[in-house]
Amino acid sequence: MRLRIWLLLSFLCVTACTESQDSTVVASAQKDEMAVRELATSFDAALNSKNIDAMMARYADGAVRMNPNTPVNVGKDAIRAWYLDDWAANDFRVTNEISDIRISDDLAAVRGMYMSTVTPGSGAAYEDRGKWSAAAQKQSDGSWKMLWEIWSSDLPPRAP
Repeated sequence: MRLRIWLLLSFLCVTACTESQDSTVVASAQKDEMAVRELATSFDAALNSKNIDAMMARYADGAVRMNPNTPVNVGKDAIRAWYLDDWAANDFRVTNEISDIRISDDLAAVRGMYMSTVTPGSGAAYEDRGKWSAAAQKQSDGSWKMLWEIWSSDLPPRAP
């Protein structure tokens, strides 16, 4: 009889501990996904308002941004310079939509689509749409920062 009671109590303890660990893992995964989603969606507000500090706060040290038809930007200084040059020449209205987020440990892969209106300083406004992909990395403080970004238009190249 004592053996049965001991086995039952052991089973209940293991079950309770496992359920508690499972719910903690699920809550942590949901928290990470929400943080990565916010990191990705914060791009629109920072870009549309040309807020360089908000934009750069999104990037990890050593981040890489790969824009179409330009050399790769490696590091925050290069990324900052590219944004400032691009913003000096153009106004934007951008809307992004996240299509998928995949998280494994401290890395997240995010992909989506964008639509934008670009108004060059010397020329007529034009519409663009395309896709993007990014990798984010969880930082030692628990926050998430963009590590790699790449995007490309779905439309044919514009004539110069």
